[in-house]
Amino acid sequence: MAYHPRQLQDAKTMRALAHPLRLTLFELVMREGTLTSTEASALTGESTGNCSFHLRQLAKYGFLEEAGGGKGRERPWRAAGISLDWSNVQDDARTAAAAETLSDLMLDRRLRDLFAYRRGRVNETREWREAALSMGNLLYLRPDELRKLNEQIIALLLPYGERTEDPATRPPDARAVQLFAYGFPLAPTTTGN
Repeated sequence: MAYHPRQLQDAKTMRALAHPLRLTLFELVMREGTLTSTEASALTGESTGNCSFHLRQLAKYGFLEEAGGGKGRERPWRAAGISLDWSNVQDDARTAAAAETLSDLMLDRRLRDLFAYRRGRVNETREWREAALSMGNLLYLRPDELRKLNEQIIALLLPYGERTEDPATRPPDARAVQLFAYGFPLAPTTTGN
């Protein structure tokens, strides 16, 4: 499986996903495989009409597509792709602001998920608690080495991507696992390191 994330390059598309309910719906579609506005309403507590509107907006901007079958609020939607990428380094201020907003929202979601897991991990089985990953490393790298490390991490994840894309390929005992990583240069100390 090749890694070809959809590149988000314009402010309007980034802002379309940076809406909190839309991002929730997109993440639910990724987890469930398909989702109708009626199912989305039950999972989010939002009205079916509101969910239907935002699912259509996600489709308008190419994040979702019709999965076929059903009509109206019973029409199932699926993700148009599972990988998204955007750069916070943008030439114009509007796109840069939209990229920052989307990045901040995504990071906030990941941290919220992490803290929820940490608060509730006592309820997980020993097997899941031992399998959970927690790591932090201080490395000294050049930009090209950090870029290569990023590519190596992506290569490790690729064999599992199909399970997100096609729920039929998920092993019966598999669960959704959130994995996120950041690698960034630290501000120099007074000694320059």
